[in-house]
Amino acid sequence: MPILLAAIAASAALITVIGLAIGPHSREALFAVDRERSEVELNLSPGAQRTEVYDSNGKEIGILRYDIDRELITISQVPDDVLGTLLAVEDNKFWTHNGVDIRAISRAMIQNLTSGAITQGGSTITQQIVKLRIVGNESSLSRKIREAVLAARLEEEFSKEQILEFYLNEIYFGNGAYGLQAAAETYFGKDVDQLDVGDAALLAGLIRSPGIFDGFGDVEIVGKRRSMSLQSAEAAGIIDADEREEVEKRGLP
Repeated sequence: MPILLAAIAASAALITVIGLAIGPHSREALFAVDRERSEVELNLSPGAQRTEVYDSNGKEIGILRYDIDRELITISQVPDDVLGTLLAVEDNKFWTHNGVDIRAISRAMIQNLTSGAITQGGSTITQQIVKLRIVGNESSLSRKIREAVLAARLEEEFSKEQILEFYLNEIYFGNGAYGLQAAAETYFGKDVDQLDVGDAALLAGLIRSPGIFDGFGDVEIVGKRRSMSLQSAEAAGIIDADEREEVEKRGLP
């Protein structure tokens, strides 16, 4: 009980600070100090990509991948149930929040403090983008506040569709695959428009920690991650119980 009370108190304090920070007046004050840098940082330009090499007849003969493998896609290429499954796992309030999900932060903080381990993240997709491209992974209150402020600003500058499309092209799925198209090819030998809910559930289970949850690794661990993703998809109404059970009977790639 003392641990739970302490967790709730700490969570409430953090939420209050973040809530004040993303308020319109505080946000403007922060950006007035750091506006020039922020304008540059908030440019959603794509990361490095692969380059296809063709012969004189237009036949692909090779791919230059440099240090990473990424092929850009648009949201329209992603099946609705695949997109829904990814959102159900990573950010089920994506379409309605303003960049920060206060309740998710509170829930994650209480869970992490009471369990003594980092078991939940609480960051929205918008915050994940800010973390990836701007503020990094430093564990500090100032970093978390700046992440929240920049996420709110990102939501003001870009549409939800633009933010989600950037995320789908940027996120790392392990085994050198950056972005959903590269992940579809790496794990399933498919293009993104051929993915189904089962594929999406497996991929969604890799996002939090692709170095640990390797899609080609321990079958039991990967299977559990996929099952958790399918449960989230069912809770979000993307699939029903029968569809979830059918996918769970499938083997893994």
